[in-house]
Amino acid sequence: TTSLTLHIGLGAASLAALVGCTSITSAEPEHKETVCRFSPLPPLRVLRPNANLEICFDTRTRNAVYVQHRVIVLNDGETTGRGRRPRFKEEPTIEEHFRSRNNHFHLSGYDRGHLAPAADFSWDTQLLEHTFNLCNVSPQDSEMNRTIWAFLELWTRRVAQKAWKSHRAVTYVTT
Repeated sequence: TTSLTLHIGLGAASLAALVGCTSITSAEPEHKETVCRFSPLPPLRVLRPNANLEICFDTRTRNAVYVQHRVIVLNDGETTGRGRRPRFKEEPTIEEHFRSRNNHFHLSGYDRGHLAPAADFSWDTQLLEHTFNLCNVSPQDSEMNRTIWAFLELWTRRVAQKAWKSHRAVTYVTT
């Protein structure tokens, strides 16, 4: 299979390699609280809620450094489905004082702009819910989020559809 990677932004994948994103896992989950409580934690956390989505979250800024996702093209050439819109949720694996929170956006004048678009995962309810994690959003000007950014998301899906139809190429997007 061929793959096509679209990088949106300023070299997000290169930035992630430069700053050294790490995942925190524990072989003994029952000791996680003790270890995390007294050990310094790296400021960058890599979350992989499913095989098609990776989020590198910076606890200092409470914002993503990058989000990478694979655009799945369904058999009929579509990338989106229909369904209800979930509520945005906080990431439970990040300590409360380092999390992005819903109240950070309340009356701020900014939208919770998806970095990996919900529409790219709307064909599966569980995957769709993963995009409504506050680690996958960034404050966006409402007008930009609903016009330019929405157009960019649509354009990216069309590129993925064409790549799949013509070459069976898989598209990865890094924002």
